[in-house]
Amino acid sequence: MKNVLLRGVFRPLIERLGTMLAAYMIARGFDSDLTAQLMNALVAALFVGLDLVTAAMGRHYDETKLLGEFDRPHRKWEDD
Repeated sequence: MKNVLLRGVFRPLIERLGTMLAAYMIARGFDSDLTAQLMNALVAALFVGLDLVTAAMGRHYDETKLLGEFDRPHRKWEDD
């Protein structure tokens, strides 16, 4: 059910979000300076979000790698 909602409703909505924003901005008559500021803010938010996601993924990878090393016995100790 969740996949049906994602594929049928949310995915097309997200794919057309840019078109909806552009149509709204044209209909409201935003000037180019305001539009440029809005686009700069959206790009900045996108890059900050990307930075946060990659930092979280890096921390998760480091934690799982560290825990994985402690869970496995070391080869040099097995031979003794």
